[in-house]
Amino acid sequence: RTPLALSGAKRIVIRGEADNIADSAFEYCLGLKHLIISSGVTHIGDCAFAFCENLETIKLPTSLTTIGNLSFFVCKNLKTITIPKKVTSLEFLTFSACLNLKEIVLHDNIKKIADSAFVLTNAEPVNLPDNFKEDWNNKKFKRVIHHCFYSIIDAIREKHNIKTFE
Repeated sequence: RTPLALSGAKRIVIRGEADNIADSAFEYCLGLKHLIISSGVTHIGDCAFAFCENLETIKLPTSLTTIGNLSFFVCKNLKTITIPKKVTSLEFLTFSACLNLKEIVLHDNIKKIADSAFVLTNAEPVNLPDNFKEDWNNKKFKRVIHHCFYSIIDAIREKHNIKTFE
């Protein structure tokens, strides 16, 4: 775990001096409840805020262009998210297992939503582009191919040396 994860910080403001949030940078910040990312940040890395289980609010900047795989995986208390207009795709398990996520505010610039972007959520989209409506109604973005999901879980277990008991 990162030193910040152990700090117990409840509110983090990321200033625009940094244009990139590294992979796993804030992973497991269990005390984190509020996140503000200032203008200037363009990229959020893979697993950047994964397992921030108490994260409730996120303000993403209009400068943001990419959100990596599993960036907000298991942010169980997140309730709503607004995707900035420069973000054109939502990747593998981006908001999956955000159990209390109810609303995703999207825009017409979205070109790709990975099949598994919203697995284990009750999220409903606002402003869903027409080309995604049929797939959303068929729950395509809430499905996951089981072997892919288990591969990710295994990779997380290995990275963090988590033992499983059978």
